[in-house]
Amino acid sequence: MGKFQKIIIGVFIISFVGGVATSMLSYEVIAKGIGIPALVLSGWASFGHFITLDDDMPGEWSNPEGENKKWYSSILELFVKIAVFAAVIFFIYV
Repeated sequence: MGKFQKIIIGVFIISFVGGVATSMLSYEVIAKGIGIPALVLSGWASFGHFITLDDDMPGEWSNPEGENKKWYSSILELFVKIAVFAAVIFFIYV
């Protein structure tokens, strides 16, 4: 993992934990402000993966060998990203 990826993951974690903590302390307006980077990053990752999901289908651009395992792992990864996005929305914005 490169330095840039570590920075992005760190920003997400700090934003998510800070947003949840301030939300639990009943500072909803501040929590929503702190949680914006987590919301944007998780939404961007989910939407971007969804847009390029067809590239991982058997026989397509990212999977020319036609492996079903790669296709299923891509779908699982998409569901995990969507679950993280939903968790950000639920714990900070609802």
